[in-house]
Amino acid sequence: MFYSGYVSNSVITRNLTDYFHGGGVWMQANCILQDSIVSSNLGGYQSYGGGVYMLNGGLVTNCTIVSNRMYSWSQGYNINYGNGGGIFIDGGGTVIASRVIGNFPRNASGGGIYMNAGLVAGSSICSNMAGLNSSGGGIIMYGGTVSNCYIAGNISSNYDGGGVYLNNGILRNSTIFSNLVPR
Repeated sequence: MFYSGYVSNSVITRNLTDYFHGGGVWMQANCILQDSIVSSNLGGYQSYGGGVYMLNGGLVTNCTIVSNRMYSWSQGYNINYGNGGGIFIDGGGTVIASRVIGNFPRNASGGGIYMNAGLVAGSSICSNMAGLNSSGGGIIMYGGTVSNCYIAGNISSNYDGGGVYLNNGILRNSTIFSNLVPR
């Protein structure tokens, strides 16, 4: 977790969080994560963002966010946690020239990225999968902008948006190719 600072040329792997966000990294405005790998992290009970959780800002640039997971369970209650297998962008943040690959929120939406604000640009979002009964295999958008991205090979298990589920926001100049919603 960092509130202000710079992390570069690092490998962030095999971390776990319960009741907090960001299995690998929790960051906010004035934070920079650059030239790093965030892999095989796990966001647990009542958490968001298996790999990275961005709150109200921050910059992820030239990073690989790969094979991160979310697990969540409701224990009979309808709890809306577990979104954003790779990255959860909450209230703002910027992801540039990065690769978001093979992430999976077990029972939630946004296999690669879940965003309600912010910018994702010049990045590849590939081979991610939204959880059971969820949307947005590659990206689920409730705000923000996705620009000049390659979004391919993502799966939404049995709801909407194999590549992108766009509820609000701007999607432009991007290639969306070979994504799947099996029904």
